[in-house]
Amino acid sequence: MDSKNARLTQRTLSDIYHRINQKKYEKRFGSFCMFLPLNKKVGVKLYLRKDNRNFAWKHQRALNNKELAPHAGSCFEIEAGTITGKYSIYYSPRTLYGFFTEVAEQVRAKEIKYTEMDNLRGDLTKAKYSTTDVAARNVGRVNGKLVLIDTDMVSLRK
Repeated sequence: MDSKNARLTQRTLSDIYHRINQKKYEKRFGSFCMFLPLNKKVGVKLYLRKDNRNFAWKHQRALNNKELAPHAGSCFEIEAGTITGKYSIYYSPRTLYGFFTEVAEQVRAKEIKYTEMDNLRGDLTKAKYSTTDVAARNVGRVNGKLVLIDTDMVSLRK
């Protein structure tokens, strides 16, 4: 993902707003974040609190430099209406804090070799990160390599 994909335009923000507020668009929810794919390569991570977004963005960028997480692009804020989905009560209506992210290919637990997960944990430890929640639901593949997709305060400690 290059900077051209991450530039904020009114059209991009309008598209994000529209996708947040329509049931038909895919959304994935975690403890701290809502992930919304915009296309096959670029998505956005949205948070209720700015400090949670900033923490995840900072550490995803640092881990991406070591090829341990997807690319993290520009940060932004967006006013959201009523958000449909599993946790809609927590997201309605308010300012959301987000950033663009490279979309990692989803993987199922049975598709991950034990050694791959062990190697990822070891690489995160070498990068001086303590990981408490490295599990199949929090990893994906970028260019075939297993990477951490959940860089929030619960999953990651520096």
